[in-house]
Amino acid sequence: MNATITAAIITASTSASASFLIWWLAHRSKVAPPVHLSPSNTIAEPKRRTTDLSHKQISDAINAVPPLQRDAIRSSFVGAWVTWIGELQTANKTSFKDKVLVQLQVGNPSVNGYHLISCLAAIAESDSLLIAPQDSKIVVTGNISRIDEISCSLEDCKFEIPPKAAK
Repeated sequence: MNATITAAIITASTSASASFLIWWLAHRSKVAPPVHLSPSNTIAEPKRRTTDLSHKQISDAINAVPPLQRDAIRSSFVGAWVTWIGELQTANKTSFKDKVLVQLQVGNPSVNGYHLISCLAAIAESDSLLIAPQDSKIVVTGNISRIDEISCSLEDCKFEIPPKAAK
C-alpha cells in the first residue's frame, strides 16, 4: 500500500515539474521593440509576445508531457511570434482576399525529420517570394495560430530571403 502511495506522489511531482518547465519555456518571451510612428499613424501597435524557440524545441516540450496535458501546452504557444528559417515548398493564392498560403519545411531529416510550417500572409508582404525558387531558404516571421508535434500554422507572416553566405 505504501509503495502505491509513494509511486503516486513521485508521478504527481514529476508531472508537475514537467508542466512547470513547459510553462516556463512558453512564457520566457521577449517583447518586440516599439513600433516607429509615422505622421499618418499616431496609434502605436501593441507589443508582441515573441519567442526564440525553434519548432523542434516546442515539439519536444509538447511531447514531454502526458498526452492528455498536451492541448494545454499547445495552446500556451498560440499567439507567440516566431522567426524561423525554412525551405520553400509551395506558395499559392488563397480564396481569402489578397492572401497567399506558403508552406515551408524546417528541420533536419537526418536528425529529427522535417516539420511543415503553413504561413498565411498578405500578398503585399510576399513580394520577396516572387523570385524565390522551390527549396530556397526563406526567413518567416509570423504569429502562431496552431501548433502540434509535426506542423505549425502561422498568420500575419512576413518573408525575407536571407543573403547568400559569403564564399
